[in-house]
Amino acid sequence: MKPKIFLNLAVFLFATVGSSIAQPVGTVVAYIGDPKTLTSEWAVCDGSSVKISENLGLFQVLGWDHGYGADSDRFTTFALPDLRGQFLRGVDNGSGRDKGASERKSSADANVIIGDIPGTIQSFATARPSDPFETATDGAHTHANGQFTRLMAHTGADTVHEKTDDNDAGSEAALHISGTMSAGTHHHKVELGGDAETRPINISVYWVIKIK
Repeated sequence: MKPKIFLNLAVFLFATVGSSIAQPVGTVVAYIGDPKTLTSEWAVCDGSSVKISENLGLFQVLGWDHGYGADSDRFTTFALPDLRGQFLRGVDNGSGRDKGASERKSSADANVIIGDIPGTIQSFATARPSDPFETATDGAHTHANGQFTRLMAHTGADTVHEKTDDNDAGSEAALHISGTMSAGTHHHKVELGGDAETRPINISVYWVIKIK
């Protein structure tokens, strides 16, 4: 079979057989083309308001989970999911892979915790790396103690304030000039560098939903 004939046959099979495979209303798929070329059965997931009367099947799937749309009375419209700039994640459903499944929030109201159901949202989170970060070891330095330039050990009961040598009253046994002091055990925060978000390598698409 010649390549051109084979290609034409593949296109024919997709157009006839593939188009007959019904996707349920509410199906979300990635679309890499111009959304203007979508048929009336599909809509971009951009949070748009749609009429309940014209989309009863979709309303049965979504309800007002993603907002009430343009009608504040909640009787005539509802909102499509707004998936612009979002990655999608499978419902955990007891797998234990989504560590924050029980804390997932409503797409319509980020103050409401709903849990592990479709359409809920998670905010940014950063786990401690399995291979810990380390600070650089270069840049050795000292810190001025900020308070003392003289550290003295006194041994007598007649120590006189502001004596500056070893022979005055008070038996100052030692006089030390100090420019640094120990800071003790402490931590440093890594607050410089980094990007605006944590993300994998990706290609942008439109998320579109079957509405009819």
